[in-house]
Amino acid sequence: MTLKRSTFVAVSAAAVLSLAGTGVASAAPALPAGSSLPTVEQLSSQVPRVELPNEAYDLADQFGVQLPEFLARPGVSNAELNRVSTDVTAATAAHLRKQGHKDDTNA
Repeated sequence: MTLKRSTFVAVSAAAVLSLAGTGVASAAPALPAGSSLPTVEQLSSQVPRVELPNEAYDLADQFGVQLPEFLARPGVSNAELNRVSTDVTAATAAHLRKQGHKDDTNA
């Protein structure tokens, strides 16, 4: 089956016209006139502080990894965290026993 020259020209012209307006847009948004990008100091003041456990800092020191400034050491010591964990575990077990649950080492 052969295409006639006029059909080929018409299809080619339609393809060219349909693709003519499909240029690739820039991914960066345009800034309004007179504005500038925020500085690192401005951005760092907007980042929320995140606390990591002390073990994360110990590992970072051990392997020579510098953690970003927005990561804060926890305000609670490991001993305090362990005490709270023990208290919560004991209170939960007491509550479950009070509700009729039985202790089971396989559970």
